[in-house]
Amino acid sequence: MSHDQSSTLAKLLGAEAVGGINLILATMFALFAVNIPFLEGVITSMGGNFPQFVSFSEGYIHFLHNEYTLFAITKNVHHWINDGLMYIFFFTIGLEV
Repeated sequence: MSHDQSSTLAKLLGAEAVGGINLILATMFALFAVNIPFLEGVITSMGGNFPQFVSFSEGYIHFLHNEYTLFAITKNVHHWINDGLMYIFFFTIGLEV
């Protein structure tokens, strides 16, 4: 890549419109991905529980299968993704204001 091309790329990435363009592209990708039939299994599996590499008992996570409980995880993956993305979204909006 020549110096002219790299400076043009740096100017393009430094533009204020890049954030908006990224949001539009991410929205278009999400709408496209939801409507693809072979991704239906991936999307519906997000409603399941966390992976089984940890032990759950009545909504609590147990390490090493003993009785010491560190914290409770009672929601599914879909709930955690929704709340996490909403947190990031509103945190970003708060930083912009």
